[in-house]
Amino acid sequence: MGTIDEWTTAICRALKDAFGETCTVGDETMQMEPPCLAVLLSQASQKPGPNGRGQRAVVFEVRGRFTSAAQMREAADTLFASIGLLTLPDGTCLRGCGMRCEAAYGLLHFFVRYEGVVSAVREIPVMEDLKRVQTSD
Repeated sequence: MGTIDEWTTAICRALKDAFGETCTVGDETMQMEPPCLAVLLSQASQKPGPNGRGQRAVVFEVRGRFTSAAQMREAADTLFASIGLLTLPDGTCLRGCGMRCEAAYGLLHFFVRYEGVVSAVREIPVMEDLKRVQTSD
């Protein structure tokens, strides 16, 4: 199902496709000139499941800085339309749920939650070297 980093990369790719050259996409809005978007990890959890699999839930925040309220509203509409369904590098799709946004202090805060089943990495036990034990009868 992919790693959190792969999920982040898929969000950035979807944002670049949706906004094109009109908006810079990165990981920290304070270092970029508006209009810009930053993809931040907000929350992550994983519950164990059967057969070494688990249910992972990750909440991302897309934080945006814009030059006007109209740009902010347009960006919110674009965010709802563009990151509701992500395609990961392996072709797996993730459906965004619980999408919401709020504007505060000139920043747009957009939150989206993705859930997926992940497989635990299993270490294969290595056999120990066999030692010949001599016994006396």
